[in-house]
Amino acid sequence: MIRGGKIAMAILGAIDLVAGVGRVVVVVDLIITNLGVLEVVEGGLKLLELADGVTEATLV
Repeated sequence: MIRGGKIAMAILGAIDLVAGVGRVVVVVDLIITNLGVLEVVEGGLKLLELADGVTEATLV
């Protein structure tokens, strides 16, 4: 994120933490991709929205 012409320090810190690692584990409650929006619920994921032209089968 650029604010006032400078990159936010929090983003730089996050990049430093994951640079060169093979696997990163994060905990989230919402996943937003170019294919759709998924909510993390007990037992799995709940599909909230699909992008235009994307089917549920595409996500499986």
